[in-house]
Amino acid sequence: GLNDVLAEYTVKSNNDRIEYLGMLGLFGSLISFIIQVPLLERDRVSILLSIIMESFFEDSNSTEGPAIIIQLVWFLFTMCYFYIAITVFLSKNDATILNLSLQTCPLWAVLLTMLETSEKRMNGLILPPTMFFVALAMVLVGMYLYESRNEIDHKNNLNECN
Repeated sequence: GLNDVLAEYTVKSNNDRIEYLGMLGLFGSLISFIIQVPLLERDRVSILLSIIMESFFEDSNSTEGPAIIIQLVWFLFTMCYFYIAITVFLSKNDATILNLSLQTCPLWAVLLTMLETSEKRMNGLILPPTMFFVALAMVLVGMYLYESRNEIDHKNNLNECN
């Protein structure tokens, strides 16, 4: 939530989506490849690299290497599109609407999973943990409190930021 609010402030106050995307890409890459990958994903990266090297440089009929590369390229493409779409959305709308839509995705996934598993099981629904409902209630209460603020106060806060 805080990330989206800060992104909204940056995009709307500077009116420069390109700079925001550039800094997000630069610092995101630095943090990911210098800190996270060596510390947390070293074993998995070495396994992926060995599979890719084996499928390309040895005489094998394995299709795992090209499939991994295609999946990584697709992931990069979708993440770039996602962040570009978010900056376009935040330049025209509020971060609250973005957070509300992003928070409803897990809700729909849980509801559809509950319905799908209830059809397979005869003894009823499988409910998610109670913390899911606590988190959902907190999101809804937070949205209500934020949206119940006076619109004039919200516009004054935006004018003070500029």
